[in-house]
Amino acid sequence: MGPSQQNLNSSPVKREFMNNLYYLITIPFLAAIIIFFPVKLTAQTLDSPLSFEGGADAHLYKSDTVMIENTILDTGWKTRDADTVATGFYMMYSPYLSVLYLPFFYAPVSWFEADVTLPFMYKLQINSSSEREKTGFGDIKLGLNFCLVPLDKAIINFRVKLTFPTGDACARDRDLIIPMGYGTFTLSGLWSLSSFHFGNKKFGIRFYGNFGVVGYFDARLDPDGTYRHNIDYSYAISTLGGLEMKIINRIYILGKVSYAYLPERRYKTEDTTTGTTTGWTDLNDSLHTLDIIAGLKFDFIPDFSGTVMTVIPIYEEQDSDIAKPKERRWKIFLGIEKTFGLAGKAKREESAYKEDSVREKDEEPVKKTKTTKKKKKKGLLY
Repeated sequence: MGPSQQNLNSSPVKREFMNNLYYLITIPFLAAIIIFFPVKLTAQTLDSPLSFEGGADAHLYKSDTVMIENTILDTGWKTRDADTVATGFYMMYSPYLSVLYLPFFYAPVSWFEADVTLPFMYKLQINSSSEREKTGFGDIKLGLNFCLVPLDKAIINFRVKLTFPTGDACARDRDLIIPMGYGTFTLSGLWSLSSFHFGNKKFGIRFYGNFGVVGYFDARLDPDGTYRHNIDYSYAISTLGGLEMKIINRIYILGKVSYAYLPERRYKTEDTTTGTTTGWTDLNDSLHTLDIIAGLKFDFIPDFSGTVMTVIPIYEEQDSDIAKPKERRWKIFLGIEKTFGLAGKAKREESAYKEDSVREKDEEPVKKTKTTKKKKKKGLLY
């Protein structure tokens, strides 16, 4: 190699060119690894929702209103009056999970009603290094409620609830999936039993309880088009017991205790590129919960009612594979509801705490009043 060629290879111009070419290739490559590697890692496996702060409540209540109704709202009372519709504003707030929805109820007859809910949700999940949050609409729920009052001794309700996968089950904030839907249909049943009210115009009390089962069908999550997660069928059970006590006219104290159990789910991951599928993998998300619920209910205005409750977790047992379980937090629930009669046919039902004197007055037979006839005087015309 001649001297002129050596000078060319070692010239500052060529060295600078090679350095620029090196950075031009390596920097985009490293950036692509930094950006996409966590996404691919998350897509290959599913994280247990219990591994994040706020994940336990998001796992318990999912992305619909079924478990909220079963473990918080239910009072076992009978269906609405015939030919009525009702709507309102319901909201549950906690530091990690907030749910807002406008329910719609329709009762064509006194022993049956249907309802529809579509929740808007905010979810916050925190791990040791970062925070992730997401807002969006959840899954629509259609409910059917059948009521039976045998021999006027008790109230028996059976509710069937079906949810539709309208929420985004693969919603994410950066590298973490925060589902706004379950990804498939769910079907549930709730049985409730309630006594009638005991008491008089100054004091009254009523007891009730329920038992519910929720079935979650097989779900398929496709977060990035490369890896597909097939979640196996699962279920949840819950039970609730409570009382409603009148303290002042039109104001009632509510006290409840609710328990819920969610067994551990499992899933398979399919690589859509190669067509291979893994074996069953545990999701490490079994959960036992026990809550106390205290609140007030009022109905000062006819056909208008409101409820304020607080939910306090007193016990929980999370999956044994979770090294550091994150405790659930308190929640506040607010509900306002208005009932409307259709075409003026609906009549306001007698209050459960109607005064005894009024009730007795209503039940008294109509007494005949004695009338006196005026005697006509002779010679006078009337």
